[in-house]
Amino acid sequence: RMKQHLLVAMMCVALGLTSRAEPAPRSLVVTSMGPVSTQAVAHVAGWARTNLALPVIVGAPLAEQVKTIEEAIALGTQKRPPQQVGLVILIQPQETSSAHVVLRPEHGVAIINVAAMQVDGAAAATVQARLERQVIRGICMLMGLESSPNPFSAMAVYSSLAELDSIGRNLDPPWLVRLQKAALEKWLELDRENPLYMLN
Repeated sequence: RMKQHLLVAMMCVALGLTSRAEPAPRSLVVTSMGPVSTQAVAHVAGWARTNLALPVIVGAPLAEQVKTIEEAIALGTQKRPPQQVGLVILIQPQETSSAHVVLRPEHGVAIINVAAMQVDGAAAATVQARLERQVIRGICMLMGLESSPNPFSAMAVYSSLAELDSIGRNLDPPWLVRLQKAALEKWLELDRENPLYMLN
């Protein structure tokens, strides 16, 4: 009987191991809080995925409304699963803030203030291009990259929306190589079929 019980126990353990779900792949996630359109989130996530060759996915909205950027950071930190290497959150805060991007790399969270991109009656195409730049910047900063000296890079330093509008919407090749190497160090699976995959 003892042997039978031991055999049954071993079979249960084996079945438990074989039926266990595969862990979710590691990824970067773009999501929203507040009244940010799902189309805007999907567009910038696709922009980053196409231009960086990284696994950037769209996450479900985290909140219908958020009062402040700090509240968004706290909520994003709380809700980010471990397999999400970085969480980029587009927000429309109730309280006015001039901050464009707020970064908390220790928590893997970057906040993009959509409201700050929409000031001065900016056209929809201009706002979209600003968000494309900011999602690239948010991801790069979460991955540990510094500013680029190339004025045509999305990681170029800027001090006004006019300057933001003048810089590139993606990365210069040296910074793209740096980003992709940093992604591999964080066990992210790069899209090797993407023409912008630089590590061949």
